[in-house]
Amino acid sequence: MKYMLLHCINSDVDISPEAAAEMHRSMMAWLEDAIPRGVSLHGGKLQPPTTAATVRVRDGALLVTDGPFAETKEQVAGYDVIECADLDEALEVVSRLPLGYGCIEVRPFRTAGEAMPRRELGVVAWAEEIGRRHQAGEPDQAPPATTPPKRQETAANKFMMLVCVPEDWEQSSEEAAEAERQMLPWLDDTINSGVSLHGGRLLPVSTATTVRAGKGELLVTDGPFAETKEQIAGYDVIECADRDQAIEIASRHPVAGFGCIEVRQFEDSEQGMPRRRLEVAEWAQAMTRGGVAQRS
Repeated sequence: MKYMLLHCINSDVDISPEAAAEMHRSMMAWLEDAIPRGVSLHGGKLQPPTTAATVRVRDGALLVTDGPFAETKEQVAGYDVIECADLDEALEVVSRLPLGYGCIEVRPFRTAGEAMPRRELGVVAWAEEIGRRHQAGEPDQAPPATTPPKRQETAANKFMMLVCVPEDWEQSSEEAAEAERQMLPWLDDTINSGVSLHGGRLLPVSTATTVRAGKGELLVTDGPFAETKEQIAGYDVIECADRDQAIEIASRHPVAGFGCIEVRQFEDSEQGMPRRRLEVAEWAQAMTRGGVAQRS
């Protein structure tokens, strides 16, 4: 099963440079283990919540507000997608992540085909290097915190779209089918224009598990990281010229009409890229060939 990990940081905590460096070392140690095992599919660090734009469309009018979709003490700082046998294994994987300054919400995806590339995407260079060292039997040596992995910069910028719906949102099977029908034109446009990289639909917040660090132990609770009027129901990663274009793309997403889309740029251009070889989703391949896409 695939799980989305929402890394949330307590905005009230002032993280020192030394603490940030230690978090980086811990994260690299986690990646050195998770990537060779095939557990880590992709992930990324986002720019601060203050850089976010939240997009809503009401009665045909575009409403854009600065800041995240909800004013909460803990805010999403990044994400990971992992693949595990079950929730117990996913929680074991999460237990090795740095948790001292916030929490991690663990949520399963709706289907096995979620979070796969929608066009050909190469493995990020530093992740390939981790895999190469593992195959060669070389000692695991995470890059020093002061020397970030080499980046392959591109002209385009990557943005995370957090797709949020009202907390009490429920759909009948007929409503779900209609929502899927409405999504297809947006997917067709963004996939065939090369804007959409990957994305996925999450199971309801009732399936979420939130992990925090306690005094010498992990605190695991049922439910999302914050009780808010709108909850994250899925995500999309897009690549475009700038924030204005990202907002325009978000404004055409069907959920913007009744929920909201938080748009946030990644820290750099290699965030959100695959950490191992991933096949393009079959329905996305069909869409690029002009066929009828059916997500499963």
